[in-house]
Order: sequence, then C-alpha cells, then structure tokens
Amino acid sequence: MYLRIAPELYLKRLVVGGFERVFEINRNFRNEGISVRHNPEFTMMELYMAYADYHDLIELTESLFRTLAQEVLGTTKVTYGEHVFDFGKPFEKLTMREAIKKYRPETDMGRPG
Repeated sequence: MYLRIAPELYLKRLVVGGFERVFEINRNFRNEGISVRHNPEFTMMELYMAYADYHDLIELTESLFRTLAQEVLGTTKVTYGEHVFDFGKPFEKLTMREAIKKYRPETDMGRPG
C-alpha cells in the first residue's frame, strides 16, 4: 500500500480503454512541508474528457460550481468573507496578459502590450 500523489495515470488508462468521461474525488498526499497555508494531504477532484478542449472544460467547471452552489445552498450566490460570488453568471475570461494587467498592473511583462 502507498499514498498516491494524484489519480492521473489511472484515469488516463480508463480514457485510453474507451471511457470518454472519467472523474475521481480522492485524497492526495505530497511529500512537502506543512504550514498554515499548505497541507501536504488534501482532497481533490480530477477529471478527463476525451475529445474535449479547454472551452468544454471551462463550460463543465462553470456548470459544476453553479449546480453545487444551487444544490447545497439553494442559491448560486456564495458569500466568502466580505465577498459575494455569483456562480449564476458566466465566469470572467481573461488571457494571462489581461489578468496580469488587471490584478498586478505594476508587473513589468517585458514588452509593450
């Protein structure tokens, strides 16, 4: 018996074997330090979809969060601290450059934008 770091290889084998969509919610373990911001043992969901691109995965992720919020809380609005996140709306989509300009405008990206 051993502690898995990720289910990736097992899930990819299933996709190669003919399953078009697979997922697993599991415990993962990493041989890393522990701190108030990092825990080497955690739960995650990993999924794979044959014939899908990143647009399909974005759509699936939005739908997953929207449905989870609605089923668990009875609303698509989630309050976290002083912030309210509305999963009923489409996610904002930014390129990496746009995200850096928006959230870290002081960052020198090495070339004019």
